[in-house]
Amino acid sequence: MTLEEKLGYFFFDKRLLTRALTTKAHALEQFQKGQVCEDQQAFCVLGDAVLKAILTELLIRAGYQTKGEITEKEESARV
Repeated sequence: MTLEEKLGYFFFDKRLLTRALTTKAHALEQFQKGQVCEDQQAFCVLGDAVLKAILTELLIRAGYQTKGEITEKEESARV
């Protein structure tokens, strides 16, 4: 069974799947061998931004109004 079958999702662009599974350390090793290899770091940044946007919206819906209140709650959620 392929990873895509296990996930129940088909990637039209297989490079996205490969990149999502490639660590920075592996990409650096490949770079040292003269090969181009993109890592997952950009996807991690994007994922963090999406999660922060969702958390911020939930906090606003819960009644937190000021930037200070929202930031304080976001900081406590990271722990």
